[in-house]
Amino acid sequence: MMSLQLPDSVESTGSTAQATKSKQPRTSAIKSLTQMELKQRVRSGRWRITLGIWFAVLLALTFAQLFFFDSNLSGTAGTYSRPGAANVAGTTLLVVLLVGLVISPAQTATSINGDRRDGVLALVQAAPVSTWSLVLGKLLAAWIAALAFLVTSLPVLLWMAALGGFPWWSLGLAIVVEALLLLAVCGVGLGLSALTPRTGASTMLSYLFVAVIVIGLPFLMLMLTPAMEVSEERTVARQRYHDYEFNDNLENVKIPCTESREVVYTTDARPFVWLLFPNPLVIVSDAMPIQEGMLTPTSLIRDGLSELMSPPDYPPSTCEEFERRYRENSSSTTYEPFQGEAVNRPGWIWIVGLGVNLLFGAGGLFLAYRRLRVPATKLPDNVRIA
Repeated sequence: MMSLQLPDSVESTGSTAQATKSKQPRTSAIKSLTQMELKQRVRSGRWRITLGIWFAVLLALTFAQLFFFDSNLSGTAGTYSRPGAANVAGTTLLVVLLVGLVISPAQTATSINGDRRDGVLALVQAAPVSTWSLVLGKLLAAWIAALAFLVTSLPVLLWMAALGGFPWWSLGLAIVVEALLLLAVCGVGLGLSALTPRTGASTMLSYLFVAVIVIGLPFLMLMLTPAMEVSEERTVARQRYHDYEFNDNLENVKIPCTESREVVYTTDARPFVWLLFPNPLVIVSDAMPIQEGMLTPTSLIRDGLSELMSPPDYPPSTCEEFERRYRENSSSTTYEPFQGEAVNRPGWIWIVGLGVNLLFGAGGLFLAYRRLRVPATKLPDNVRIA
């Protein structure tokens, strides 16, 4: 059970507690509560052992990826090549993010209702600290604990940046984005911990929130595919196969074609693509710059998002357009990442998605504040003060 040493001047009455709360500096109270929460979380050696195992696993995964990409990617020369470093950097960022999303709910889902169950929360509330100091102290402690896995992975990320896997500025941006995403999840977990009286329910709801934004939203997008189908009558240019003569010269090829009015069926995902904006994997991938000639996990996600946001790909409407597309498709034999105007700089979707997640976290933080205010006007069923 967590212990808290109260000043002798603090009486049990609510009026005295309220009077003394205003005398305690908020920053000092937040610092003290954060330290107390951290000591409770990391007082055993198992936490350090867990971080050590995580770093060893991450390092082994890094060497395995470098060996694989250096041996299989075309155009690479020498060990630890730049394309291999770019792939390892993108994979590491996504793996660290997923691990952080698993750790963050565990840090806050039982932070409030667990203390209430153990009879500790009332002692903290009776101390000369404000409600906001109590909420922010718990949030910062959980966030720092969740950031431990991100900090442990920094040597690998710095190594990949030194090998040319991505620009140095993008490493800083990716770390900040992932840290803020973890902060948002911690805020949601803290709010659910204050909302539900049982620790099991708050833990389940916190992981459910993570599952919805990571897996649920892309699955919902997939299920809405029939609603994205668009039918339209257009002029379509098609090849007349019985008149086709083989010609090796693609520049001078003349393909017999005909133009006719047909009902064209296409898919337009633009009305629903916003469902993917809050997805943490999409946010981190869109914050990473697209590097010329680099094919990485983050660039694949960003390319897929760009395609979903593009207008429908209609078939050629004239014979001239048909011949031009035929020559372009015939001369292209390798996949090229989407270039456009976003080369070597991040996109803009990550700003929207990160903002949505931070709003969720702020909502959870405000909910925790409302539930921890003293004196409490009305408590939910099965909730006790001490």
